[in-house]
Amino acid sequence: MSARGPRSRRARELLVVAGFTALMAAPFLGQALVSDEPSNLAAAEHILKDPLHPYAFRYAWFGRELPFDQTSNNPPLYHYLLAAARGAVGRGEFALRLAMLPLSIAAALSLYLIAERFLAEPLLPVLVVTAGPAWALNLEHLMGEQGAAAFGLAGLAALLSALDDGPPALFWLSALLLDASLLCKYHAALFLPPAAAWAWSRSVKPARLAAYLAVAGAGLALYLAADARFGGVAFSGARETMAFVARFPTSALSHRARALLAFAGGCGAAASLWPLRARRPSLAAATAALAAAAVLFSPPLDLAPGPNSLDRMTGIAFAAAALWAYAVVWTQRRRPGGVLWTAWAASATAFSAAYWSVTTRVELFVLPPLALASAAALETGVGARERRRLYALSLAATAALTLALGIVDRHFADAQKEFAARLKADYLDKGRRVWYTGGMALGDELSRAGGQGLDAARGGWDLARPGDAVVVARINSAGLRPAHPIRARVTAEILDEPIPLRLISAGESEAGFYSSVWGFLPFALSLEPLEEFTIVEPLGDGAR
Repeated sequence: MSARGPRSRRARELLVVAGFTALMAAPFLGQALVSDEPSNLAAAEHILKDPLHPYAFRYAWFGRELPFDQTSNNPPLYHYLLAAARGAVGRGEFALRLAMLPLSIAAALSLYLIAERFLAEPLLPVLVVTAGPAWALNLEHLMGEQGAAAFGLAGLAALLSALDDGPPALFWLSALLLDASLLCKYHAALFLPPAAAWAWSRSVKPARLAAYLAVAGAGLALYLAADARFGGVAFSGARETMAFVARFPTSALSHRARALLAFAGGCGAAASLWPLRARRPSLAAATAALAAAAVLFSPPLDLAPGPNSLDRMTGIAFAAAALWAYAVVWTQRRRPGGVLWTAWAASATAFSAAYWSVTTRVELFVLPPLALASAAALETGVGARERRRLYALSLAATAALTLALGIVDRHFADAQKEFAARLKADYLDKGRRVWYTGGMALGDELSRAGGQGLDAARGGWDLARPGDAVVVARINSAGLRPAHPIRARVTAEILDEPIPLRLISAGESEAGFYSSVWGFLPFALSLEPLEEFTIVEPLGDGAR
């Protein structure tokens, strides 16, 4: 084949990857803000007012108003990028997500450039990864993982090229890209071990490798030094966050271990099962993975109360798939790319485990090495035609699952915005005060409509007077509970969803897509209420 042939194929496949990424994101670009998106947007909007002090404002979170850098301790590069988009296109969700979509597309393109160096047919495996719920849903959200993935994967791709056939300048450009990734999220440091391991395996001299890592961490080091010099709380804020969540029962080691494996297996099950067809590793290893998963999800390791039987069996299946995928990575460690996959999977898993809770937006970085190692194993044992058929089936099933989960997530997010609009019309526009407890999307919508957050430091629920309304969302880990019984009129509105999938649960299942605080599964088969909004109106007789 001529040199032009491979270049032409690469160009076509890169276009397919870019188009597919945009296609998967398109149905959800206009959904209301969800999860931590409001806090990221709050930082971006403050930067437009005071670009030299990105976090010098107060924000309602954890049931009280705090300095922002105590509620979201991340470096500010992504927030500056989001601020630029906010200034250019306004605050509309569709316009903002569309403006930030190039970051997600860049991440997918970089993943393809990495995969093509080790796989004969990289396109379909890459599409399966980018179609998965952890990748497709998180990387269209306005959160720092967008930037971390775009810069981090581009940095790895540039390093591979620099050490193979690229110009020497690519080596240092790779370090700068990894530095940019770190300036979006601290846990983007997960890219450094695989980069170092690959460079070492390619005989990069120790002094040059040390200089590379110094460049890759220089921007973050300067930021942290400046933060400390001017009285910031980057370190203490992170410590306080970890101390806060350590009080949750879900911080138990057994629960976090379950979530780590279930999130990886549930969001990447299709790819992790590919090597079963090639019988690499052996079926005995698959049996061992299933047995280990059964032990991890056995009743003695349950929190109280324990999960229902369906969630337990789902967790065992997801965890077994993940353990199998890790076994595949281990068997590929001496094959082309094996050093990269092994170091990458180990590093990403470690950073996901060390995060304040297990979340799919961090766990998504575990999935590429698991999937690409599985594809490499498949290429050594299965013919091209059968392999493509397996990839196509995996892609169809993965995309269908992601779209179904995306529809449920959009319904959940849009309901927050719609409920806030009704409260504005029924209460705020009639001169009545509306309070909310906790942050997240509902609190953000109410705050912009004129509502106020209950603040434990100023009296908490005692701030609400007769004639006021306090709004409580059932799914809200940052909510503030009353310090004493109150006499009030209480009404509730239940949000149902016919698709039997849940990304977050308030107790009836183990769905915890956005945080293992909610459960050890990335999503659950359930028909429980999607959300429940409660309006509490204090009565005027003063009784408690």
